[in-house]
Amino acid sequence: MARTTRRGPAHPYFRAPTPPAHPRPTPIPFDEPCCFAELYTGLTAQALDSESALILVPKDYNGDDSSDEYWRQQAESSECFKTCIAYEQIGESHPHLVPYLQRDAWTGLPVLARPSGPPLTDFLLQHQKEMYPSDSESAPATISGPYRPLVLQWALQLLSGLRFVHSHGIIFGDLNPSACWLNSDLSVALVGFVSAQFRDSYDVLHLGSTHSGDLFRLSEMQRRVSVKSDLFDWANLVFQLMTNRTPVGPERPLNTVVAQIARREFPALSHELMGNVVRKCWMQEYENVDNVNHDVEVYLQEHGYEIEKNRLNEFDPSSITSIQTRE
Repeated sequence: MARTTRRGPAHPYFRAPTPPAHPRPTPIPFDEPCCFAELYTGLTAQALDSESALILVPKDYNGDDSSDEYWRQQAESSECFKTCIAYEQIGESHPHLVPYLQRDAWTGLPVLARPSGPPLTDFLLQHQKEMYPSDSESAPATISGPYRPLVLQWALQLLSGLRFVHSHGIIFGDLNPSACWLNSDLSVALVGFVSAQFRDSYDVLHLGSTHSGDLFRLSEMQRRVSVKSDLFDWANLVFQLMTNRTPVGPERPLNTVVAQIARREFPALSHELMGNVVRKCWMQEYENVDNVNHDVEVYLQEHGYEIEKNRLNEFDPSSITSIQTRE
C-alpha cells in the first residue's frame, strides 16, 4: 500500500494573494514616497486610501498588482512579506512598535497604522541646528541641553520595543533612524521587520539583511546576528543621536572598527551622555535588554531623572519643540 504524505497549508511567504475582483479604489501613489528605510533597504511607506494607514512598498513596485509581476520576486518584496509574517506571529500590539493592520488585499504587502508624527529622519533634519548648534569639522557636536532628555527618553523607549520583539524570538536587525517613527507626543516606535531574523511557526528561518551586526559575525565570540547585535545597533543609534555622528561610515570602515573594539579604542562618548552604557553594548558585555535597561535607569537616576512607563517625569517635549501632526 502506497504511503501518502500529508501536507500542511502553504506558507504565506510563498503564496501570492488572491486579489478582489474589483480594481483597487485608489492607486498607491508610489511616485511620492514618504521617508522610510530608503537608506538601507529600498523601501518606502506610502499613504493608502487615507492618511490613517501606510503600506510598505518595495522600490521596484510599479503600480501593477498582478500576481506574476517582476517586483514580487525581488529581495525588497521578500522583506515586506517577511514583515507581515513577523507581525502576524507576534499577534499583539506594543506602544513602541508601529501597529500592523493587515496584508494589502491586492499585493500582500504590509499595511500599518500611520503614526501621528513624522519619521525620525524627518524630525532630525528639521531640528538639526537646534539639536546640534556647535556642529562643525573642528568642533564635533554634542546634543544640546534642552534636547538631551528627549534623546534619553527615546533610548528607553527603543529598549522597550526591542525587549518586546526579543520576547517573541525575533532579532530586529539594523536599528537606525530610518527604522523609527514618532508620534505627536514625540514618543518613538519601531517600524516593521524588514531586516529581522526569526524562525516562524512553519519552522522557516527568515534571515535579516546585512547590517552592522556583521561586526559580530567577524568575532570568534559571536558569529551570528543575535540579541547582542541589536544592542550594538541601539548603542550606535544613541551615539548618533548624542553627537550627530555615525560611529561606522566611510571615515571609519568596518575593519577599523573591529580593530578598535579589540583594542578597546572605539570612539568615546562621555559618561554625561550615557557613554559607559554605550561602550558596554559595543563590547558585548550585556546579555539582554534588561541588563542594559537597568544601567540606563541607574544613569538616569544619578542625573536626577525619574521614570514612569518609559517616560521621564516632568519632561514635556512640547517645551522644546513642536511638530506638525496629521489632521
